[in-house]
Amino acid sequence: MKTSVVFLKPRVLFEDQVLPAASAFFNPDFFLGVMGIKDFSFLVSYTEGAGGGGVEFELSWGDDNNSWIDTIRQFSPPTNTIYTDTPDGPIGTLDYIIPVTNPGGMNGIRLSVKEVGVPLTPGTVSMQISGVGY
Repeated sequence: MKTSVVFLKPRVLFEDQVLPAASAFFNPDFFLGVMGIKDFSFLVSYTEGAGGGGVEFELSWGDDNNSWIDTIRQFSPPTNTIYTDTPDGPIGTLDYIIPVTNPGGMNGIRLSVKEVGVPLTPGTVSMQISGVGY
């Protein structure tokens, strides 16, 4: 039996986006057309706006009815944040590969980002997405 594999080639979602001040999430447009794609990877590059800055991510999914749901992956304290990090030392850049799995029936995905650590001096972020389905 032959298995079909569907690939989502890496796509740039945005580059050098300045994050909002005061720790507000930057909510990019949903990336649509993900039916048939099971596993995704977000490639994210974050550059601090000031030493001590950091980044936090929040994942959302959407279905055919445009009913958007937050991810079921949760951390303590209970939120839908999937990862928080701050670089060590002087102003720097952090690179992330964030793997996620489509919970099924979803046709849209969004990874929101916010500044943490130094919210009045937000950094910048660039993001790509890729994926594979079976």
